[in-house]
Amino acid sequence: MDHIWTFRLAYEQARKLRDAQDEYCRLAEAGEWDILGLKPFPDDLRWEMLVDVLRGRVKVPVPIRFGLPWMC
Repeated sequence: MDHIWTFRLAYEQARKLRDAQDEYCRLAEAGEWDILGLKPFPDDLRWEMLVDVLRGRVKVPVPIRFGLPWMC
């Protein structure tokens, strides 16, 4: 069970990073440079690969024993 909890926590961190990146891009596209100020683009290499999974850019193999297709 500990592995599942760690897995869920990792995806939660990735979701938060994805949402922060989306908000940054939304503000930049809207020309809200005064709100962005000198904030750097939200980036964290620890979670970037999972962010790509959440965005659908990367497919993750899922074991058959969970009743899911091999590639989600």
